[in-house]
Amino acid sequence: ADPVDALLAREDTRFHSHRGVDPIGVIRAVVRNVTAKSAKQGASTLTQQLARNTFPLGGKNVHRKLLEAFVAIRIEQHYTKEEVLEHYMNRIYFGTGVYGIETASLSYFGKNAKDLSLTESAMLAGIIRAPTTYSPRKNWKGAMRQRDQVLDRLVTLEKISLTEAE
Repeated sequence: ADPVDALLAREDTRFHSHRGVDPIGVIRAVVRNVTAKSAKQGASTLTQQLARNTFPLGGKNVHRKLLEAFVAIRIEQHYTKEEVLEHYMNRIYFGTGVYGIETASLSYFGKNAKDLSLTESAMLAGIIRAPTTYSPRKNWKGAMRQRDQVLDRLVTLEKISLTEAE
């Protein structure tokens, strides 16, 4: 599995099948949040994250989420999936002042992203949800737990075998 597979396994498994907003993810998040009686589960697609990280859309509220969804749909109307992925991967924050997959790869592992091992790709993908919390420079054990979650998800999605994950 390459960095893209690890990233999609972690952030947006249905990336190639939705048009910017994932209705299945929205329904899942609503059900879990109602059950938990709080907003613990997010439903942002990778494209919605790109919209949020690119444009000043406001604070955490329903209006911002709607605006984010509309911007994500527009992004997907004007760019290919590969272009959306490229923009996202060049912008995403990886903690400790590091933005973009190539910079993160060089900063954390001293190599280009195309040369990352499976475990390194999984670790970078694991950082994204909480880059300040899971930066391996600040929280090695947390970064390793996140890496393992990404590897488990890749196995579940049948992108890698259990042997490869181990």
